[in-house]
Amino acid sequence: MNDKNEAEPAISDIVRMRPWKHALLTTYTLSLSYFESEILRPLLRGGCSDIWLVADAEGYRSSLLERRSMRVGQEYRLIPVALPDGVFHAKCIYLAGDEGDLLLVGSGNLTFGGHGKNAEVFEALSPGSAASAFRDFADFLEAVGSRPDIRIARSEWVEDFAGRSRAAADQGADQDGSPPLRLVHPVNEPVIDQLPGLLAPYGACTEAVIMSPYHDHDGLAVRTLAERLKVSWTRVAVTKAGASPFPFACRAWGIARTSSRKRSARLGSDRPACLRAARANAIRPKGERDCLCQL
Repeated sequence: MNDKNEAEPAISDIVRMRPWKHALLTTYTLSLSYFESEILRPLLRGGCSDIWLVADAEGYRSSLLERRSMRVGQEYRLIPVALPDGVFHAKCIYLAGDEGDLLLVGSGNLTFGGHGKNAEVFEALSPGSAASAFRDFADFLEAVGSRPDIRIARSEWVEDFAGRSRAAADQGADQDGSPPLRLVHPVNEPVIDQLPGLLAPYGACTEAVIMSPYHDHDGLAVRTLAERLKVSWTRVAVTKAGASPFPFACRAWGIARTSSRKRSARLGSDRPACLRAARANAIRPKGERDCLCQL
């Protein structure tokens, strides 16, 4: 683990890290107060003049109720995205400059809570060690832009940043001696259908760790994931002491109470599994590398 006294950099610290020329930020919910005070200000001070803020249509409407900014359209562009049956839920930040590009993918919305108050996770990627992820990000943007049922007020940012991401990947490389880091998105195919094939080259998957503040009332998504990956163990993190949104007591899981921290469950006709409730630490252990990130 990282040293307990070593603070993880905030998103605003990363924005201040170097001068950027182009910035793309995507989010579900949005606080313009946070964005303009903590993210926009350092971007402008660094000389960034091409700033795109893309939000789900509902988050876009809510942000305008919170604050009617005169800076929209002057110092940055705010673009709503509407899906016919679902929401635009990606939380990504793409920063491009003379010293190189940086891609952040994580769980936090562009709000005070999402970038500071809540327990969130962000992965900071550079094309020098994660070229495949940059190609995946370009594919994600192009998939969003090419779906006719996704309504985007202005779409020139799609081709622009997809091109930047692909160019950065072409000049970069994946980390030697490690599986390439991949980004997975559900724009054209559900993530749960993609995972078995993406993980196949790495051998049998033995364990799945689920970290989420929200679950189906019957845990169906976790159950389906465990069955599709054929894992022996499924661990679900408890996000709040003494309570969990996951239905550990649901009869459909066949969970037998063994202790306050451990549950046994049967996920298939003959496949035993275990659900273990444990507090989640958002810091990646040193030397540990995942092979997939989800958008």
